[in-house]
Amino acid sequence: MIAKAGIARNTFYDLFPTKQAFLEYASSEASHLIFAPASQARDDSGPWLERLDRAVEGFYGAISKDPAVAEFCLIHTLSTDGQIVRRGVKIWERLLSEGRDAARLDLGPDFSEPVPLAEEFLAHSIVSLATVRLWQGKGASLPQHQREVVTLVAMFFFGIDYASQTWPDLVNPGAQRQIQQP
Repeated sequence: MIAKAGIARNTFYDLFPTKQAFLEYASSEASHLIFAPASQARDDSGPWLERLDRAVEGFYGAISKDPAVAEFCLIHTLSTDGQIVRRGVKIWERLLSEGRDAARLDLGPDFSEPVPLAEEFLAHSIVSLATVRLWQGKGASLPQHQREVVTLVAMFFFGIDYASQTWPDLVNPGAQRQIQQP
């Protein structure tokens, strides 16, 4: 690791006195790389569903681009205390909680309250899909699941009719996608 880092041995040990210190630093940096799109989407402007779409695209894209980093973060750090994955799920939960609010505002009296803990379930689903695909050695396939994931989330908050209108290509392959909140 010291040779790969390209720094002097003494400097490395000054920075990371224990193997655990190094692993904590590396896993924190790895998690920042893959969970940054979801964090960024919370700060972006624009309709919530568009921000969600960008977050899923960025998250799965980052994993696809560097599956070794994602595998380290999502799979190998689980053997420690799972803190990295829990922190990532919380990032997704915060973004998803804005979906409930967006749907409530946009749909008004037609809004139907999603099941309790929908955000937690969906956040775990987004991260679990990534983890399973990495475990299977198929991290590069994650971007192709973007529309299904966004549709699933839209169904929870906006209803199935709205989700099928937003992603008509799921129902009618070849149809044009139009992200537009009601």
